Amino acid sequence: MRGDDHRLARQVGARIRHLRREHGLSQEAFAERCDLHRTYIGAIERGEKTMTIATASKLASALGVSLSELFHGLGIPARLPGAGDDAPRSTQPVMRGSSISMRAMRAGFMIAPDSV
Repeated sequence: MRGDDHRLARQVGARIRHLRREHGLSQEAFAERCDLHRTYIGAIERGEKTMTIATASKLASALGVSLSELFHGLGIPARLPGAGDDAPRSTQPVMRGSSISMRAMRAGFMIAPDSV
């Protein structure tokens, strides 16, 4: 994982850990709610693994937050393509299968809260 990607993965993981602890959940209890393995949750929280949008949705649901709340405060611009003249443009695919690429997240291409 490149430096910027790893930094973003650590930020996402720290946000998930913060929300999990705020809800008083252990990694094991949280993993069970998400139907995921505890070691995978730990790897996400440490920024060692990235996740698909489907997994992000499971985590958000288990925490009782929206996807936009899950990523809130991470310093990721929330502009959509075509949102203005200064909106980032990219020829790279925003989605790869069901996974948001780190490049797309850094470029500011996020799912609009209304479409979740």
